[in-house]
Amino acid sequence: MRIIICCSFFPPIISGDGNSAYTLAQELSKLGNRITILSLNPNNVYPPKSIVNHIEIIRSYYLKNSFFNKLQSRYFYVKNLLFIINECDLIIVYGRMLGFWLILLVGLFYKKKLVYRSTLIGLDDSLTLKRKHPIFFRLLLKKIDFYFAINLALKDMWVKSGLLPSKVFASPQGVDLTVFKPCFDDNLKSTIKERENLPKNIPTICSIGDLCIRKGYFEVSDVLSKIDLDYNWIILGSDEPNPYLWGSKANGEEIYSVKKYLINNNKTKLKLIGQKQNPEDYLVASDIFIHFAKAEGTPNVVLQAMACGLPCIVKPIEAIVSLGLKNNIHCFFAETPNEISEKIIFLLLNFEKRRELGHNARIFAEEHFNATLIAEKFIRFILNS
Repeated sequence: MRIIICCSFFPPIISGDGNSAYTLAQELSKLGNRITILSLNPNNVYPPKSIVNHIEIIRSYYLKNSFFNKLQSRYFYVKNLLFIINECDLIIVYGRMLGFWLILLVGLFYKKKLVYRSTLIGLDDSLTLKRKHPIFFRLLLKKIDFYFAINLALKDMWVKSGLLPSKVFASPQGVDLTVFKPCFDDNLKSTIKERENLPKNIPTICSIGDLCIRKGYFEVSDVLSKIDLDYNWIILGSDEPNPYLWGSKANGEEIYSVKKYLINNNKTKLKLIGQKQNPEDYLVASDIFIHFAKAEGTPNVVLQAMACGLPCIVKPIEAIVSLGLKNNIHCFFAETPNEISEKIIFLLLNFEKRRELGHNARIFAEEHFNATLIAEKFIRFILNS
């Protein structure tokens, strides 16, 4: 099968959707499908075409400095899509990206099978799109062939929108379990900590996500600043604005306000790592993972942390709970800052519980987040529907 995956950004630009698209593309390619990823090329920094692990990458000209630039960017994106669309069988559209309605319209016009995948509840789920864009919803979303629901909450929203449940492929996006794997060997963990210049003799708490308010950093920062125990807190994520991107990565005021708050509040126990291409190494070097985001689709970083065998403390938002995680078995749920504090202190003082939660997390990841198995199920669903 010839498949085009349309996403906003692709590595080396660090983006959750881009990483998810690449993981899926790799697995689909291994199954014998021919894959093209069509993404954006901010300021034309990267080569417009390349091959990565047998996957064709097309990066489309993108500028966002003005309304005219945005129109230009849409034109070039659709032009690139038209150049390859005749050869494809299936188009997968990742969420509310640049001109996603236009991409769906082109796909429908050329009578290609279309898959739409939401990225964030409250942003591009079917209920939100129906409410905010009723005309596009009726003309386009009701006519697509399949919906990739990355959690059960998104599937429920699809059905509540009055759309057919038979169109839904419900599954997390998946994790490459050969890359994100556990490290229960203390000597190896110590070696990685030394290589990454992290303190070796105290527990490392890890968070991953750009420095934006939605990720809950203010609340976690306040909690950690009051815990009088030895620990080191590392954060991976964009800590400098990028004017060529959008969202939190481009919002300098928000990034700097969060960054200033973290540095002033946590001082010597905090290390801002920035964006990294190898998050698996930092996860393996860590002892506890915290994710307190207020809204998500399905956070890759939680799936990855669980795959690395880390005990996780997470806010039980819809996107998390609908994965089927059980509190105190696969992870710790924390609704409030007080609960975060209790869970962190308990895990810092209880090595055996850290090991138990981490072990259970890895087993759950193997059973539910295996990207290879998810890709196989996805192809069977497409072919048999």
